[in-house]
Amino acid sequence: MAQDIYKREARQLGGVFSVDKAVAVFSSNQGDEGDTNKKALVQGVEWSYPRDVKYIYELGSPDEYRVLGRTRGIMTITRIVGAGDFNIDRNMFDACGNGGTLTLKATSSFCDGGSQENSVTYTFTGVMVTDFGGNISVEDQMIRERLSLAFTGFTKD
Repeated sequence: MAQDIYKREARQLGGVFSVDKAVAVFSSNQGDEGDTNKKALVQGVEWSYPRDVKYIYELGSPDEYRVLGRTRGIMTITRIVGAGDFNIDRNMFDACGNGGTLTLKATSSFCDGGSQENSVTYTFTGVMVTDFGGNISVEDQMIRERLSLAFTGFTKD
């Protein structure tokens, strides 16, 4: 094998791909699908779905026991206010309701148009807005929104 200047094995390019076909769809739990053609100018979606684990031990034993707790999901969405409409379903702001559903789907494809396509779909249920904030910058004249959300269910297909 060829080596680079640091005497490490030279790497080969395995392919170039992107996920520029990613789409986020909001809907209420009433079955209304969001419009995927709206330009929401979403800049980022970040989520975490931890579960509580409690560790217990018995005196005189080296064994460890794990008690599985409940899950709780959190999510942050950042976007730029601009062209198009981005209306989060009002049910997601209602703490007494069931929230809504968010589906993120991304399909990757190679730049050469090869047939090797992979996709992933994340579905978040019971989505509720917990914090709504933003900022405006004089320098770039953009308004940015930041939504913090909680969710109760999460699946990955």
